[in-house]
Amino acid sequence: MEVLKDPFDPKAGKKIKSKEAARWTKNYRTNPGKQEETLTLAHYFGKEFLLSILNEDACAGLRIYQAIDDEGASRLLVVGVDAKGKDLISPIDDDGDGAVGDTPMMCPINCDPNSPLMQ
Repeated sequence: MEVLKDPFDPKAGKKIKSKEAARWTKNYRTNPGKQEETLTLAHYFGKEFLLSILNEDACAGLRIYQAIDDEGASRLLVVGVDAKGKDLISPIDDDGDGAVGDTPMMCPINCDPNSPLMQ
């Protein structure tokens, strides 16, 4: 497999609004078999970004949701989860700061061609 190389961003990750995340996860739930023209093989999140979620008050771990964005691309969305298993996000109608993690760093656009997982 030929791997395209976009500039690698070790700090990849951004927060998106819960309303957008809800739309994307619904896209996935209603079309789970929908395939993009180029199959997404992996997603990358930077350490600092993941720690920013893990360091939130009451965060006991992470939950990762499958999603399909508005352009039909596969996405993974990351949210903090409390010790009772509840997602640490704002209500869905909240238009405040982003509460769900997303990343633009996807494979095969940005992969390690030497990884055993790519052989």
